Amino acid sequence: MRREQESYRERRYVEEPRNRYEEEHHRERELRSRFVQASYARDLYNRVQCMYQQSKSVEDYHMDMEVALIRANVLESNETTMAHFLHELNIDILDIVKLYHYASLNDLVHHGIKVEAQ
Repeated sequence: MRREQESYRERRYVEEPRNRYEEEHHRERELRSRFVQASYARDLYNRVQCMYQQSKSVEDYHMDMEVALIRANVLESNETTMAHFLHELNIDILDIVKLYHYASLNDLVHHGIKVEAQ
C-alpha cells in the first residue's frame, strides 16, 4: 500500500507540470482566437512579407524583421528567413553580401553590417 502511494506521488509530480503546460497552451490559443482579430494576424503577416531595409541600418532591419516574425507567429525555416532577409536588403549592400559565404542568419547580418560600415 505504501509503495502504491509513493508511486502515485511520483507520477503526479511528473505529470502535473506537463498537464499544466498543456492547459496553459490550450488557454492561450483559445484566448488568442477569441480576442485577436483575423485581420490583425493578416496585417502582421503582410507586414513581414512587405518589409524592406529602406533607410534603416542592417542591424535595425534585422531586429525589426525578427520582432515582426515573432509577433506574426510565423514559423519558417532558416533558409527561408535568410533568403527573405537577403533579398530585401538595399541593392548596394545586397550585391556585395551575395559574394560572401554564409551558413546562418547571424553570418548574413554580420556580413551586412561589415559591408554597410565600408
